[in-house]
Amino acid sequence: SPNNVLPLWSFQCEDEIRSTPCVAEGKVFVGAYDNNLYAVDIENGEFVWKYATEGGVASSPSMLGDRVVFGSLDEHLYAVYMNAGQTAWIFRAQGRIYASPRVDFGHVFFGCDDGNFYAVNATGGREAWHVDAGARVRSSARICDELLYFGSDDGVVHALDLGGKVKWRFVTKRGVISSPAVAEGLVVVGSQDWSVYAVDATSGWSSWRYRTNNAVASSPAIHNGVVYIGSADGMLHAIDLYSGQRRWTYEVENQVNSSPLVYRDTVIFGGNDGCVYSLDVKNGELRWRFQSQGMIPGSATAYEDIILIGSTDGHLYALAA
Repeated sequence: SPNNVLPLWSFQCEDEIRSTPCVAEGKVFVGAYDNNLYAVDIENGEFVWKYATEGGVASSPSMLGDRVVFGSLDEHLYAVYMNAGQTAWIFRAQGRIYASPRVDFGHVFFGCDDGNFYAVNATGGREAWHVDAGARVRSSARICDELLYFGSDDGVVHALDLGGKVKWRFVTKRGVISSPAVAEGLVVVGSQDWSVYAVDATSGWSSWRYRTNNAVASSPAIHNGVVYIGSADGMLHAIDLYSGQRRWTYEVENQVNSSPLVYRDTVIFGGNDGCVYSLDVKNGELRWRFQSQGMIPGSATAYEDIILIGSTDGHLYALAA
């Protein structure tokens, strides 16, 4: 039934999955707290290979040509060849890496618990530059119009150019774990101060503030002038991009730290109640729901009408969109 759909397949890791999967060349790549990055066949969920690190992998992988790049709690950033699971290069930071790397302009950009934001050469893994963000960085960067936007745990949203020069900083009242989204000249991001902010992408001036009823760790998705974002208040919020006014909310039974995915005419997200929800983007009505055996703090990826999402029950699930 729509209230309890069944997975197409599931793949079991040895510990929690909080990483968001990515897909390339018929494989799904996802990290787990058992210290491994896994490659799984997209068609049937069968194991292809795993790559071991010395710490949990909370960072979500990104594609880098024929390589997959990701961070680990062992303080290293890894680039691994996607076909064989062999090392291309390794970069050593000075703290745990929870943030997910972003690849563009020949570099890999990521933040770290050492308080630095790094640019690493994509070819050989050498540091190009780093910037002291002032606090640990668990927010993943958004790249738009040759600017890098990310948050830090001291409540600051940063805008840097591609050389690491600070363009502006916007200050919230609590830490920013949420990863920014950019649309229509606005940077939208959530804060632990219970608010969602829209900031002018060029100047850093505040455009609007939307208040939820608890901390916001979820990262926004923006589609057709609407911002979709979760909150620890147990709701997914749909907010008008231009006015900051509520369109609708959908309440679940626990926190929503998962970042929503808009796929076609649905918005898909996980809850700490263990469910994956698919809602109508226009009115928030439930399309279908899937129940796992653990919390779902990570986010979904879509590939050819397949929704891929991990759970703290250790499983990667493939669901029909």
